[in-house]
Amino acid sequence: LVIGFKEGYLIAKYLPKQVHDMLLSFKNIETFQNQRHQSIVLMSDLVGYTTITKILNEPVHVLDLMNDYLEATSLVLQDKYQGWLETYVGDMVCYYWPYRNENKEDSYRNASLGALELAALQKNFFSDISKRYKNKFDNSMLENISNIINAGIGLSEGTVIMGNLGPSKGVQ
Repeated sequence: LVIGFKEGYLIAKYLPKQVHDMLLSFKNIETFQNQRHQSIVLMSDLVGYTTITKILNEPVHVLDLMNDYLEATSLVLQDKYQGWLETYVGDMVCYYWPYRNENKEDSYRNASLGALELAALQKNFFSDISKRYKNKFDNSMLENISNIINAGIGLSEGTVIMGNLGPSKGVQ
């Protein structure tokens, strides 16, 4: 029971709710098969990330900054706008909204409103960096980071394939 609780906690913590719920809906012997879906995709990428990693120098500082940034900005896409977290790749985040014709308008609305709110949250985070890290980094580092950091957001729509990528054997 304790092991099952721990596994359940870790799955809930690291697997997006929509994916978790979809996988739990499968019958015991069923596996996730590749599926074609229409989807809206949002990608957001930091501007100046590589330069900032050089300024911060310590990988732990970069990881702290990125975790703070992602916590303050990206979860709204999942929690408020029902986006499906696809991936974090360094400083880039990708969410998508798969849809069928009956929920197409809702998906477009959620993705668009999510992108607008994400932009506002990013702007707030960037303008707060000097205060947020005042006791962690010296003023010249904070000034350099504040002058560099920014983000771009892109939305696209099209067909995506949701499925398994990688060897069929391995993780048991």
